[in-house]
Amino acid sequence: MDFERLVRARRLFASGEARRMREALGLSIPELAEAAGIPHSTLSAWEAGKHRPRGAPVLRWLDAMERLQQGDRPGS
Repeated sequence: MDFERLVRARRLFASGEARRMREALGLSIPELAEAAGIPHSTLSAWEAGKHRPRGAPVLRWLDAMERLQQGDRPGS
């Protein structure tokens, strides 16, 4: 497990930056969740602060965000 990336992702969610990043990309929670291969309910709970992001799913989210920020849009 890449602990540095895990900590980075957790900080993005805790600060609200994760949601701002998603919104800046113009993506809904279901769209981003699909791109990351995680349930949309999981992403929603992370953004709402109901659950702490952990493990491989949050690393898949971070991978997807990095791809999307570099211009790899869902469905393209």
